[in-house]
Amino acid sequence: MIKIINVHSCIDVITNSSSELFICDTKKSLEVIKDIILSFVQAYDKAYEYGKTFEDMFNEPYIIEELDFDLIKTLGSYRHFDYLKFPEYEHDKNIGWDECQKKWHDKIEKWIDINRKRLEDDFLNKVILESADDNSIPWGLMEVICDIFNADRIHLG
Repeated sequence: MIKIINVHSCIDVITNSSSELFICDTKKSLEVIKDIILSFVQAYDKAYEYGKTFEDMFNEPYIIEELDFDLIKTLGSYRHFDYLKFPEYEHDKNIGWDECQKKWHDKIEKWIDINRKRLEDDFLNKVILESADDNSIPWGLMEVICDIFNADRIHLG
């Protein structure tokens, strides 16, 4: 028997892929952060015979040294900037996709300018740690990262 499921929106489609981004509020250097995580990766592998390396699980960590439009757009899309009223994407079927994207891009640029001081306070000098691939970080390590590095975990889908 064939069943047809009417999809109302992309929210109706469930996947099992999961990318993660951590914003770490720590005074530890990138080298120390990587060393600590490497220790946990090795312990996890020893305990569970996971067979993954740091590089399999994570991209290289980096420090936010300036406000990057793409990073802010990503954070705004997945993280709730309710306190700053992040502009929502609005699709206007009377204009093309490219024009809608441009309008949203312009709104975000204005929003960044208006909220620059707060964004700088919230994000500059924070460490970004990203998953290397979908489902690459075991759940237990996510909790450790949040605890040790005072990290805000953002599930990117």
